[in-house]
Amino acid sequence: MLPRYVEAGENALRDKVFYRLIIILFGFALIANGFFRSFTARVVVYPPELKENFWLTPGKASQEYLEQMALAFLHFTLDLTPENADSFVRYVIDNLEGEKAGQISQALLTDATYIKENSIYQTFYPASLAVNGNEVRAGGNIVRKIAGKEVINRNVYYQITFRVKNYGLRITDLGPYSPGSPLGAKDKAGK
Repeated sequence: MLPRYVEAGENALRDKVFYRLIIILFGFALIANGFFRSFTARVVVYPPELKENFWLTPGKASQEYLEQMALAFLHFTLDLTPENADSFVRYVIDNLEGEKAGQISQALLTDATYIKENSIYQTFYPASLAVNGNEVRAGGNIVRKIAGKEVINRNVYYQITFRVKNYGLRITDLGPYSPGSPLGAKDKAGK
């Protein structure tokens, strides 16, 4: 009887060593998979709404992509309510870079605070877009309402400048501009 228990104990020890070896091998396999996967991972980038085909390389983006992303970022900058102001502005701030980032961030946070404190509902209606390189200019109408009453209804013009690096899009400049300044791109009104 004793040899049978000794044999079962030896089998249990061998199984324990075998399972530990398998766990270690699977651990190395997962680490190797993660390491090699980082070189083959595909990054899919898209604006919130796809209206046109576009292309994107590590350092450049098509005009269509810049137009769509500019409209998306302007939506997050200008379509504000007391409920969404913090999250929308934070999203734009997280995508800023460059020497103007601090100044733009401060202006956006000030706008968000003003919107919340005064219970303002603001909507931007884009009417025209123009693209030149990585710079997009948009014109449109802003409507502000307080307690359901319209207090502002005026035309505004915004410029947004992007930087494309490693398939990523970052904002280097964002703000109003004078509509008389030249850009040299087509007007997309009515699109």
